[in-house]
Amino acid sequence: MSHSSSPEPTSDSPTTYTASENQLRRFYRLWCLKESTVKALGVGYEFNLRSIEFTIQDKEETVK
Repeated sequence: MSHSSSPEPTSDSPTTYTASENQLRRFYRLWCLKESTVKALGVGYEFNLRSIEFTIQDKEETVK
């Protein structure tokens, strides 16, 4: 990933990411959702993380 030194984005200058950056952001977002769900359930990491499914649409998360 290459980064350039630039000011923080403002509401009128949206941030654009490369495909690999988007993939990494999606991975971390899903990982954090799964980790927080496991913690909220109090089941620990022996819980099968593949049994949790998330749908992300327009910054809304749905748990199945």
